[in-house]
Amino acid sequence: MEAAAHRGHRIDPNRCFSDDILNLTFGCEVAFNAQTHHSQSTRVHSLLDVPGGQIASSSRPRASARQKAAAMDIINSAQLKVLSKHKYSVGGQSWLERVFLSPFCNILVEMFPRWLAPNVITFIGALCFVVPGCYLVFHTPTATLSDDKMPGAFWLTLSVCCLAYQLLDCIDGKQARRTGNSSPLGEFLDHGIDAFATIILPLSAASCALLGEVPLMHAMAPVAAISLFFMAHWHSYVAGTMHVNSMVDVEEARTYFTMLFILNGLHPMGRGFFLQEIAVVPWLPMPLTVRDLFFAIPAVFIAISFATCVLRCEGVIAQRPASERLELHAPLIQLALWIIPTLLTCVTSQLFRSHPQLIISTLGLVMVHLVHRLLVMNMCKSKVQPFHPILAIPYVLFLNSVMLVTPEHSLFVFFLVAQLVYILIWSALVIRQLLTYLNISLCTISSW
Repeated sequence: MEAAAHRGHRIDPNRCFSDDILNLTFGCEVAFNAQTHHSQSTRVHSLLDVPGGQIASSSRPRASARQKAAAMDIINSAQLKVLSKHKYSVGGQSWLERVFLSPFCNILVEMFPRWLAPNVITFIGALCFVVPGCYLVFHTPTATLSDDKMPGAFWLTLSVCCLAYQLLDCIDGKQARRTGNSSPLGEFLDHGIDAFATIILPLSAASCALLGEVPLMHAMAPVAAISLFFMAHWHSYVAGTMHVNSMVDVEEARTYFTMLFILNGLHPMGRGFFLQEIAVVPWLPMPLTVRDLFFAIPAVFIAISFATCVLRCEGVIAQRPASERLELHAPLIQLALWIIPTLLTCVTSQLFRSHPQLIISTLGLVMVHLVHRLLVMNMCKSKVQPFHPILAIPYVLFLNSVMLVTPEHSLFVFFLVAQLVYILIWSALVIRQLLTYLNISLCTISSW
């Protein structure tokens, strides 16, 4: 694989990414200069391009628009050259994708006009599920029967939206190859949006099956789903191919959750169906319910997928020089540094009983940003920093849950909003760079 061919030549991270605070300093002024003063750029640059980087007639140093734009760059020039040669590679397809989903989407993609940009399909698919999913999570903060009762029509609508997202997520890549418009930007947008959906989908399923009645299960189910998605990108970083499990993968998980939404919408008992007892096991403190059965099955497959991914990655790492092994384990270290304080926060926080969805959403956004960074690092063949500053957030929240220095609800809301703003700005800067360097458009295609 071409991606694997560059695996031994990673770029030093100290030269890869500009300081995040400096990146945001000149944002508005650069955008203003680039769009409204283009006609004066030649004259201004001729005045600015003198020793010291300032206008000769002025005693006050001023940065040129070019320098300001460079200060906002997330990816440096060396990385961009490597990124332009990146080719997305999938190591294998699960049985559902291979037997049904991919052939069906091959038929559906022919119904789309060739002038429709793949990124537009990606955005539409994301809106199909993210909007109703966020609405559900907001109105079911505890994922218990005490939440607002959603009508059956809502659950059926959510299942249709989830299916639409699943199909469009498969079609956008086929449309890109069909029109000859595949690019690293498409991969970043596709998997970057999937990272958000990987939080919303498990939380929606938690509301559906009333996981809030069992706090430990409510905490572990979304953490496992988010972690498995991150593991898939770790495999891509190590082996050059996106692959987790050939038997059960993300498509099976999405289909499974869609079936839960349909069952919830059609069953006369609604969400109460999942609380029905099905068996009594003497050594268990409580009887088994339908909910336990529905989540025991995916738990087994998640454990198998974890083990399969780790064994496959370790097999690749074992063949590399000892000096590179710590580097290749860096994403796994990040994952461990996130899982430990996340589960501890869920166990110790007094807020988890009343707002578990808020806590998991806030902590999950940490992994969303780490997935985004890992995507860029992988495409640029750059080294991953195992100790990223954003990993401090789960530890701050955990310590606050123990010592209660600040009201928990206010602190979680603050970090939720702050992370969303930061992730969106950071991603926008990456997209701006890719659009400029690759000379492509975001929502249109040049030829088909």
